[in-house]
Amino acid sequence: MEAETAGFIRSEAQSQRDGRIAAARRRVHKLDYEELMGVVEVWVETALNLSHRDLKLMQRLVSRQDDRTTGRAPG
Repeated sequence: MEAETAGFIRSEAQSQRDGRIAAARRRVHKLDYEELMGVVEVWVETALNLSHRDLKLMQRLVSRQDDRTTGRAPG
C-alpha cells in the first residue's frame, strides 16, 4: 500500500509539472516571429544606448543585491 501511495504521489506531481510546462509553451507560442523580433530590437536598441551614468547605476544596484545575498555590509 505504501509503494502504491508513493507511486500515485509521484505520478500526480509529474502530471502537474507537465501541465505547467504545457501552459508555458502555449504562452510562448502565441508570439509570432515579427512580434518577438520587435521586442528584441527595442531591447537591443535600449541596451546599446545606455549612458555611462546608467551603467554605473546598474552596477551599483547589482553590487547592493550581491551584498544582500552574501550578507556583506554595503560598501
